[in-house]
Amino acid sequence: MSRKSTIDRLPPLTKREVIDWIRAGRHTLDEMEDFLKARGYQISRSALGRYKQALEGNTGVLIAWCEAHPEECARIAATLEANPDGGFTFTLKVPKARKGKSA
Repeated sequence: MSRKSTIDRLPPLTKREVIDWIRAGRHTLDEMEDFLKARGYQISRSALGRYKQALEGNTGVLIAWCEAHPEECARIAATLEANPDGGFTFTLKVPKARKGKSA
């Protein structure tokens, strides 16, 4: 099992702020690194870059899945809105590829 990233080890509110900055796309990695250093965290530019790539990749996969499965995505969104504090599980219905057919 791999180690937790240095960003995953940040306090929740600071991590949330980093994620929001990445998603907004208004700050460079250097600006994010400087912001974290000013708060006493030693997070490298490389760590921020890897985290940004992973976050953007996961978001892209989720968007593509929701476009392919709008009913399931709507069901998940409704559950998340009704239960903002968590405490639920999902069963995703993803069809299996048939033999001889590409997915």
